[in-house]
Amino acid sequence: MLINLLLFFSLNLTSIYSFNINTLNQDTIHLSDYQGKKILLVNIASGSEYASQLNELQALYNLFDNRLVVIAFPSNSFGHEPLTNTDLMQYITDSTTITFPIAELSEVTGSNSNPIYNWLSQATENGVMNRICSGDYQKILINENGRIIAVFQDEVSPLDPLITDAINN
Repeated sequence: MLINLLLFFSLNLTSIYSFNINTLNQDTIHLSDYQGKKILLVNIASGSEYASQLNELQALYNLFDNRLVVIAFPSNSFGHEPLTNTDLMQYITDSTTITFPIAELSEVTGSNSNPIYNWLSQATENGVMNRICSGDYQKILINENGRIIAVFQDEVSPLDPLITDAINN
């Protein structure tokens, strides 16, 4: 009975690879292009106490070069992103050397959240967990097959061995 129930849920899951993401520079990211790579999704905010992690995220992205994609999601869900999409693009250009994709400004919690964050928060969609984003710079690691394998809270540095070991495994 349990196997049949699990099979039923697995047939109704939404693949992360079905999502497209609009970026700050008005491109579209097709997550299907990243099959076979790990993906680290991070909600960011320029006014957060953890905003210095942007440069660490870039270092992580560089470290794992062709095995990892980092995608940042600017959000004011926790009250720390006062900038518009245009201002965010200028902030990133002026104060960082970011080369990984950055989505356009969106919510990561609530009924108006970015569709990818709806997927991340519902086990009936992602097959792994019901977990609502709990703060700026929360990091969610997706494996090469599109499954959630780890969640790291905001205070965990992108270069922490918890994250680098999870990427290596």
